[in-house]
Amino acid sequence: MKFSERLTNLRVDADLSQEQISEKLNIKQPSYSQYETQRSEPSLMTLSKLCEIFDVSSDYLLGHTNIKSPVNELLEGETQPEFVTIFNQLSEQDVQKAIDYMQLLIRDKEKK
Repeated sequence: MKFSERLTNLRVDADLSQEQISEKLNIKQPSYSQYETQRSEPSLMTLSKLCEIFDVSSDYLLGHTNIKSPVNELLEGETQPEFVTIFNQLSEQDVQKAIDYMQLLIRDKEKK
C-alpha cells in the first residue's frame, strides 16, 4: 500500500478531517491534501509528526512494514522474553494476525 493510501486510511480510521490534521501539523489544508493525493511528500519533521498523531511507525506509514507500532513498543513489559520467543516462531502472516488481535484488545480496553 502506498504512503498516500496509508495516510488517508489512518485519517479516516481516526475519524479526523484533513483540516483537523493540517491544524495539528501547523500547515494549510491544501498542503496536507497533496500528501493524500500524491502531489507532494512531507518533510522528515512532518512525517515524524504524522507518526505521532496516528501512533504508527514511520516504516508503517512509508509502506516498509504492515506492523503499525515499533517492535520495542509492542514488546515492553515483564513478559517480553516469552513473547519474543513465541513471536519469532510465527510466520509473517501470523505475526500480522497477532498484532491485529493485540490492537483489538487495546481498543476494547480503551473503550471500558
